[in-house]
Amino acid sequence: MIVPILMLAMFAQNSPNPKSLGSALYAHCQEAVRILDNPRAGGDLQSATECTAYIDGFSESGGTLFCTDSASVATMARIYVAYMQKYPKLLDQVKSLGLLDALMDAYPCHKK
Repeated sequence: MIVPILMLAMFAQNSPNPKSLGSALYAHCQEAVRILDNPRAGGDLQSATECTAYIDGFSESGGTLFCTDSASVATMARIYVAYMQKYPKLLDQVKSLGLLDALMDAYPCHKK
């Protein structure tokens, strides 16, 4: 299961599309967290939806790599933002790699 994901990530790294980078997902997820923290302030719902939709699809397809049975998409978005703040070099990588790292770190399927 991990081989197809890694191959996809390697293929995507050759693509200069800025939307495929961690920095794009990070910006969308920052907006989602902003809206979650203060819904009355408004915000860019389309951007926030980009984050939550991507994380939802990613967690559905990669669920065997990390154990997020009880985590909401909102929680995973917060985890991703915090992880990218801690490891900003990943912002230049394909977004799937940073998200995978963040979720595997937060939700390992085995005890550390």
